[in-house]
Amino acid sequence: MFEDWGPDDPRYQSRVLGQFPKQSEHALISLEWLENAMQPAKDPGGLVDVGIDVARPGEDETVMYFVCGSAILDMKVFPQADPRGECIAALRPWHGRLGYLSIDGESMGHYFVQHFKDHGYKVNNVRVGLAPNTRERDAKERYANLKAQLYSSLRDRFKAGEISRLDDRTTLAQLASIQYEQNSRGQTVIESKREGSGAWHQLARPGRGVDAGLLPAGLGFGGCLGGGGLV
Repeated sequence: MFEDWGPDDPRYQSRVLGQFPKQSEHALISLEWLENAMQPAKDPGGLVDVGIDVARPGEDETVMYFVCGSAILDMKVFPQADPRGECIAALRPWHGRLGYLSIDGESMGHYFVQHFKDHGYKVNNVRVGLAPNTRERDAKERYANLKAQLYSSLRDRFKAGEISRLDDRTTLAQLASIQYEQNSRGQTVIESKREGSGAWHQLARPGRGVDAGLLPAGLGFGGCLGGGGLV
């Protein structure tokens, strides 16, 4: 690995030395906040919300996060092209505690949304390209779209130290790679996950969408949408 990557390559620093590479000055979530979020989580009881980031055709993995309050209780990753059956099987151990499924409803996610509705689950159909949710004051002035609003909500919870048991290194790398800017209207804009570059994007597992970092569902979606905010 040293010969292939060299000592300054972020993949060598992270995977061999166990060190985090430097972030961009435009990083949305700081390394300090991410490191704090790796602390163990205690299940507080109550409803479990689930986030599902659906794979794009031929390249991504489908990722599920199970969250109670601010505690991440479980995570599942599916490489299959159509893992709807596997996702339903993963939900069964949580029967009786499930709240909302927040599903990335763009592209192939549309079929997941309808599939889980047909099976009786409560679903938030999250389409991040839409306008911000106006339950939050001045949302349209502050955010370019719902994606920027959700990521900003997630950032606030990391900053407050509320999130625990985020121990998947790929997700950590993806969250550290997210960058933001202000457009000409002063709105927050999040870069496309296909536009990312730099050290942290090199650490992300090939095929896993950066949106997986958004999908600790109750963490990002819950603050903006509330239960059933988008269906």
